[in-house]
Amino acid sequence: MLQFYFDTIIYRDIIKKRGIRNAAKLEKMVNLLLQNISNTMNFSKVGKDSSLSVDTVGEYAANLKDAYLVFNVPVFSFSVKAQEINPKKIYCIDSGIRNIKGFRFSLDYGRIAENIVFIELKRRNFSDPLSRIFYWHDKKQRETDFLLMNELKIREALQVCWDISQPEVKEREVEGLLCALNEFDLKSGLIITEDYEGEEIIGDKRITYMPLWLWLMFPDNAIIQQHQIFQIG
Repeated sequence: MLQFYFDTIIYRDIIKKRGIRNAAKLEKMVNLLLQNISNTMNFSKVGKDSSLSVDTVGEYAANLKDAYLVFNVPVFSFSVKAQEINPKKIYCIDSGIRNIKGFRFSLDYGRIAENIVFIELKRRNFSDPLSRIFYWHDKKQRETDFLLMNELKIREALQVCWDISQPEVKEREVEGLLCALNEFDLKSGLIITEDYEGEEIIGDKRITYMPLWLWLMFPDNAIIQQHQIFQIG
């Protein structure tokens, strides 16, 4: 069923509708993107690996986005040019499609979880034309998976870390999130996990840890507020 869904989008909604002549190169590009779900990809490298020009890669990427199949998320920058030339993070409308089309060596639950979070963020903000999603990193490459912008202001910062049991992993994820909270003057941030739940105060910042299943059950931040009250109580 997923294979049929994928083929329908590629051939009817993109190749036929857009009049694309070299279907094989488009499919090669799509497979390459699906192999790198939740990772950053440089369009120039995608073009080189797919035997396509950078402009054609950009055009095909826009077609994939319009067809709601593969999305690319820019890094946050106050410079539009910087957003355009920097690597994009790649996400797919359905993790199942990624699993059947994207070659992989192992079950990388972390990348799948991040993809699920992106699609849910996209769904929650679909009807708001002023809402945008970015990823972000500072000059030392300390990264935050998602920044949510609304009305030209960063409102939320989120990390996705499936297994946060290793101290060095937790330290890296918290450090990246704290950098974003400080940069954009936010009081609190969220780390979405497999099953770890908790909260900690670091300086004047509040970090909430929440399992993915719990976050998915609630469409807004009410659960986070209730979670904080419960933790305090």
